Amino acid sequence: MGFNQVSAGTLTASLVHPREVFKAAIIANACSILLVHNHPSGDPTPSAEDRTLTGRLKSAGELIGIKVMDHVVVGDGRFISFVETGLLIAQEPTPRGLALFPTRQDAPGVPGYGPDRDRPAERR
Repeated sequence: MGFNQVSAGTLTASLVHPREVFKAAIIANACSILLVHNHPSGDPTPSAEDRTLTGRLKSAGELIGIKVMDHVVVGDGRFISFVETGLLIAQEPTPRGLALFPTRQDAPGVPGYGPDRDRPAERR
């Protein structure tokens, strides 16, 4: 388990891009991440931008095989969990070592994979 601070925002905004969020997770070979940020206003209610960003990060994570387990917003001694409020569906972490193409049929167009995988290379 690790911790990585992606951004330090201003009083009203923070710039966050999926590549920075997932960089440390990829380097650490993580199978899932937990997103946490604070609202300096003290109100932990997720903003429209929070909801949009969480959707983008979930989609990016699905693409690269890293699950977004939850997004927690902290404010003035309270917190709101996207999973607990139904804004994010809880996911099981992907086991380490899961192949993107578990069978050769699942990787059309990749040499040695697909329907002709058992034919000699000179016949392909």
